[in-house]
Amino acid sequence: MPTLFWLDHSDQFMTALATIGLALSFLMMLGPGMNAFVVAIIWLIYQSFVQVGQLFYGYGWEMQTLETLFIATFTCPAFGTANSLHAKSPPSIVSVLLLLWLEFR
Repeated sequence: MPTLFWLDHSDQFMTALATIGLALSFLMMLGPGMNAFVVAIIWLIYQSFVQVGQLFYGYGWEMQTLETLFIATFTCPAFGTANSLHAKSPPSIVSVLLLLWLEFR
């Protein structure tokens, strides 16, 4: 599977990716960074860690977290913030239904 660790597999690179993921997650929680581009980067970073983690990332919630992030990429607006754009362009009904199905499972 593709992973960002093909580019570099040093401890510094792993720490940098974890720090970037943490910073983007906090930015998304606060609101201004909640768009599809940021969610896609977080998904890519987390996917990379899951791929190299092997046995330590072999539990069910890892795949469910990746699935949630992937669907959230289509739920968030492409650019801008969620607060300013959701009134003008609401998320697609398919992505909302997929998130509800994920919650049900």
